[in-house]
Amino acid sequence: ITEITPVYTKVQGIRGEPRSYVWDMRIATSSIPREMLHKILKTAVPQDDVDARLQVVRLYLQSDRYRDAELELAEIIEDFPEMTNLRDQVQQLRQLGARLVLREIQLRAKAGQTQMARSLLAQFPSEDVSGGLLQQVRELLAKYAADDNRRKALLDDLDAQVAAIRDPNGRRLAEQFAVEIAAEANSDPLNRLASFERLADDAELTAEQKVALAISGWLIGANDATDDFQTALSLAEARDMIREYLREPTAAERTAIVAELRDREGATIENVARILKLMKPPLDLPDTARRRPGQFDLTIPGLSGHNDVRYLVQLPPEYDPLRRYPVIVALTDAGVPAEAELAYWAGDPRDDGEPRGQATRHGYITIAVDWLGPKQIACEYSAREHHSFLGSLRDAMRQFSIDSDLLFLTRHA
Repeated sequence: ITEITPVYTKVQGIRGEPRSYVWDMRIATSSIPREMLHKILKTAVPQDDVDARLQVVRLYLQSDRYRDAELELAEIIEDFPEMTNLRDQVQQLRQLGARLVLREIQLRAKAGQTQMARSLLAQFPSEDVSGGLLQQVRELLAKYAADDNRRKALLDDLDAQVAAIRDPNGRRLAEQFAVEIAAEANSDPLNRLASFERLADDAELTAEQKVALAISGWLIGANDATDDFQTALSLAEARDMIREYLREPTAAERTAIVAELRDREGATIENVARILKLMKPPLDLPDTARRRPGQFDLTIPGLSGHNDVRYLVQLPPEYDPLRRYPVIVALTDAGVPAEAELAYWAGDPRDDGEPRGQATRHGYITIAVDWLGPKQIACEYSAREHHSFLGSLRDAMRQFSIDSDLLFLTRHA
């Protein structure tokens, strides 16, 4: 490490015998754990020079690492008790630190990590924190409580309407869907039931019509929901057939599924597109691919005459297959294993198995493709390499919920 700035830390190669390492890269300073960064700065900065140590405090402040700045300042006050003017800054740092925690909560919530956001809210510091910040925290807690109440009320209303369906066969099919919705309706997917929520108390609609709004809204979205019960059931059949089509490896069988799908009332081109947009990935993940929570080791067949292609996937915390995630596709470099590339973006797993990198914080799926051949050090622009990247990405998109409009390709060279 040759340079540390508030934004990045510069890492350069080591020169020496018998080998020199050619490195010149930047990593986010915010990604370096406090324990490691503290040791580096403690070695680099004279500990008997108060001005030099205050520069470290300023570095932490400019990096938005207010808690680290507070701890560093506390050490300076302990080592230099005569610096009584520094004590007033501790309170200011706590206030800034609380603001940073609130921003982190908002970031995690935006990334779909609501349990993490709730946990941070429950642990939010109150000492030396302004009333305005505490009010924002209370409002967020109230919002989550309201979301919980809304979810429970919606599911209770749905169960009541399903129970009121007179036809036993229709009621049985509706019950199956109610179970699916109750198991998967988190904060984002719950909005698909907006039409049902709005009309659940409408006395002019029958129970079948209300349940149809819930089923169709769940499958194609609230804006296109229908109150025709048979059409809603037809959409459910279409969804199952689409999944079967995407799982079927035989072309002849897929053709037969398409022919049968055309006969379904709700299987218009527009509705099929809506179903595809909202349905979960068609393939289930093999248990043998799971390395640790949220991390998977997968392979795809290579081109004729070439080895299979291996790729690793790290999911963000609280991954929800009904939510679309942006993805970083990282290509490995010579001598750099896929595990290291994955750790660079998603972070090394902690003791509980959960990574804490920048991709993780922002809710990105990270894919590391092991695309290099034996003894290969540079791209050869071959069909094998093209297949390694696109084949891995396509395979991942069939198993993970990836937003195809938000793909980012990267490689260290």
